[in-house]
Amino acid sequence: MIIGITGISGAGKSTVAKEICKIENGKYVNADKIAKDLAKNGEEYYKEIVKNFGIEILKEDAELDRKKLASIVFENKEKKKIIDDITNKYVVPKIEEEAKNADGYDIAIIDVPLLFESRLNEICDVVISVIASKETCIKRIMDRDKINEESALKRIKNQKSENFFKENSDYCIINETKEKLNIQINDILNKIR
Repeated sequence: MIIGITGISGAGKSTVAKEICKIENGKYVNADKIAKDLAKNGEEYYKEIVKNFGIEILKEDAELDRKKLASIVFENKEKKKIIDDITNKYVVPKIEEEAKNADGYDIAIIDVPLLFESRLNEICDVVISVIASKETCIKRIMDRDKINEESALKRIKNQKSENFFKENSDYCIINETKEKLNIQINDILNKIR
């Protein structure tokens, strides 16, 4: 079984994915980690990003400045489409390969922010979206990425709405507190086992 985890930035997708993996002997496939690995200097994904965005998105050591790249793409819809297209070309096939190669695990959990946009929802048996209040998400993004409130808000505004996730997922988790989160996860797992 492949379970797709998606939702609003800062809602706690990774927390939910890791928790399900612990409970169900799941293989955790993290889209962000795969993207980071493929974005290292010398990789094809890296080369195409630099070709499209220029050397000004590189740090002194020639690695990608992910913060700078994020600020560019979250300010400009055309640039966001370019990075999404490059990501779909290099990262999405790797995520699919990892999810389908889960020998020794009972399930595979794919943690993908752009699950629907990448069409990876099509390989999932179950899709769970994770949402939280706007205030909670902003605070989590600021803490996680060490950015200001304005930058965190721009990221949220560039994403699908809460209603989109509710309407297009098999299940939806509201992640505000640890206690309620675990109850919701166990409830969903009892339904899909």
